Amino acid sequence: MGGEEVTERYVSMAEFGRIRGVTRMSVSRWAKEGRIPKNSSGQIPVIAASAALDEEREAYEDDIPTDPSTYDEARTRKMLADAARSELELAKAKGEVVDAAEAQDDKDREVTIARTLLMQIGAKVSSQVAGMTDAREIRLLIEAETRTIFADLMKALEVDG
Repeated sequence: MGGEEVTERYVSMAEFGRIRGVTRMSVSRWAKEGRIPKNSSGQIPVIAASAALDEEREAYEDDIPTDPSTYDEARTRKMLADAARSELELAKAKGEVVDAAEAQDDKDREVTIARTLLMQIGAKVSSQVAGMTDAREIRLLIEAETRTIFADLMKALEVDG
């Protein structure tokens, strides 16, 4: 029995969530943060990912004091944690730090806007270039429309941001 090799089993993020008793979104976030591995098709190796989460939990639990000496020490730790949290919130309000998930959402929204505007170029110029034969004129028309799209994109991003 000691020499048997265990074969890694890969499952979907949703299935790994069911195994761990969490949502698929939690599993997705863990994978994005690099806390658990995933393969190129987005599947999770059950043994490796579980081991990574268990090690992380054990490390966290090792940092938690199991026997606070006095109420005053516990209260001091709580006050220090509250102060650190308040400093982080103040830094966020000042724009010195940003929430990573919010920043990613903003980038995703910007990419969607850019894609939508850029995909319109073909529809806007196709009827104009249909009868044209001069490659230079076609290029100039496409470049002009591209500049217009980029100007629209900058306006859209200013309004969103």
